[in-house]
Amino acid sequence: MRDATKESILIIIVLVTLLTLLLVAFIIFIAYRYQQKQSSLLKGIEELKTIHENELLKSQLQVQEQTFQYISREIHDNIGQKLSLAKLYLNTIQFEENNYLKESVENVVQIISESLNDLRDISRSMSSELIINNGLIKAIESEIEQINKIIQHSFKLIITGD
Repeated sequence: MRDATKESILIIIVLVTLLTLLLVAFIIFIAYRYQQKQSSLLKGIEELKTIHENELLKSQLQVQEQTFQYISREIHDNIGQKLSLAKLYLNTIQFEENNYLKESVENVVQIISESLNDLRDISRSMSSELIINNGLIKAIESEIEQINKIIQHSFKLIITGD
């Protein structure tokens, strides 16, 4: 009977040990799965943040582009028309013998003409239509031309490859 009792105790100890090992393995498995899900969730949150930031940047660029187009149209339509009208009025003045007045008005007409050209260039450069219609290279060349008019240095665009 002692052998049967010893065997029973041994079997119970083995079974309890196996159950304990199974329970520990199950807890480790659950903890591992939890970490995987948590890691996956954190990656998902980071991806959502990145997507959100990209969408926000796109929206900001669209708003900026719309603002530039609006300003460009306003500059071209309102100020350009007023300067054109002033130039037209100055050109219709009749000069009889006063050369100083004639020369002064001609100087003002020249300044207005230059202002109209500068205004037209600014209006075009603020709009992305220049890039859309002529391409990036032409747009950059146009900007360099504007910069060279304003400052004393001379910039040149050199393109290599495609």
